[in-house]
Amino acid sequence: MKAKKMMFLVVLAVLMVFATACGNSGNSGGSDNSGGQEEGSTAGSNGQMSGKIIVGGSSALQPLAAATAKKFMKEHQGVQIQIQGGGSGTGLSEVAAGNFNIGMSDIFAEAKAGI
Repeated sequence: MKAKKMMFLVVLAVLMVFATACGNSGNSGGSDNSGGQEEGSTAGSNGQMSGKIIVGGSSALQPLAAATAKKFMKEHQGVQIQIQGGGSGTGLSEVAAGNFNIGMSDIFAEAKAGI
């Protein structure tokens, strides 16, 4: 039962992040693109969302994120969400490096000096 609650909260959080990142009409593609991956997001005059998000990390969360992304992209045709695995450590380090917009982790991140 506890695992079901946790998965529900993760799905809810992922959806909220997708909606926030893709629906930010204040960002018209002029982001810093430090990782060269994010194309920005826009909401056109017709209210349609557009943009690209790269999500990666925990392979345990990957199927859940992929299903959520598929449903979101079906409802918002201009949005591209790319889901990658690699493990929780990869998700955290690739976000820090600017290569992923969202890092999935099913473990707590430990603070390291210099980061």
